[in-house]
Amino acid sequence: NTAPVIQADMLAYNGVVHSLGEVMPFEFPAPEGTCGAWTITMTCGPGGPNGWQGSSLHVFADGIEVASETMLSLGSESFSIPVDVEDRIDVVYNGDAYGQYHDYSVTNAEGNVVFNSDDWGLPGEDPRSVYGLNPCEDTSSCGMMEVTFFDGEGFGWYAGGMAIYSEEGLQSQIFFNPDFDGDGYFDYNEFFSRTAMVNVREGEVDFVVSTPVAYADQCGYQVQNPAGDLVVEDNVLGQLPGNALNVVVCEPETSATTNLGTEREPLRLHPNPTATSFQLQGFQGQESWEVQLIGLDGKRILERSGVGAESVSVEGLPSGLYHVIVQFGEGEAQGFRLVK
Repeated sequence: NTAPVIQADMLAYNGVVHSLGEVMPFEFPAPEGTCGAWTITMTCGPGGPNGWQGSSLHVFADGIEVASETMLSLGSESFSIPVDVEDRIDVVYNGDAYGQYHDYSVTNAEGNVVFNSDDWGLPGEDPRSVYGLNPCEDTSSCGMMEVTFFDGEGFGWYAGGMAIYSEEGLQSQIFFNPDFDGDGYFDYNEFFSRTAMVNVREGEVDFVVSTPVAYADQCGYQVQNPAGDLVVEDNVLGQLPGNALNVVVCEPETSATTNLGTEREPLRLHPNPTATSFQLQGFQGQESWEVQLIGLDGKRILERSGVGAESVSVEGLPSGLYHVIVQFGEGEAQGFRLVK
């Protein structure tokens, strides 16, 4: 492309390198997953300093960071991430200063805005983080719920957080004070109250708390459903914030346990709690099934298959709360919470 070769055939560990006298133009292809690519647009409004001044935006897919960006000027900048079906996308704003001038939006592969931080909160607030966005068509979502965390001492739920489970598994993992700067220590982001937006599914939802390590008895939280109604209130000074299980944030419109349009009795998991094993009751004869056990960190711990009322052993697992997903029939599935 007419670029002069300044030095040729420099040996590299995997071949040779040629040094050119000018930069060759190259159009980088947009990243795409099985659901295409999502575009995140960051904005920095007038009235404050140029750029985000140390604040940053972090994107996670299934808990793994896939992008970290900031801005150095006024206006808007965009970047893209590949997204796959069944991904769990979190977009976390890490504010340092001047957050009232910052905003961002998330646009899916079809060009539709799936989240805009400017639509939530009050003027002058930092943009809210959003958790549990799902690529491709998400028919079980019923909107955004608000989870507000309180800290009477202002330490910002230091090293604490919350895992939120729907009947389909881990829906979101909210965490505070991550090591974004890579120095090996928790970042200290103080607050007295902070609200996160969470994409919520129909049916029962579990809110599982990771207790903060600093003045935890001064911490609490509350949850508002997409209609703005208060559905969980756990904010009592002098008392540790606890789990809230089996909370119906949005009523399901249809039954999740149907077979070719014919309603069937829901499955039952017995005994629960259990110390050694459990059975799946309610199958029709020797109907086959597959079971997955998922821990609070969202990792798959155990997989088993069987027929009818066969037992599933959990004797070797640590005590705690697990999510059980049972798949059976022609693509049917049902979720449970199991206490070991």
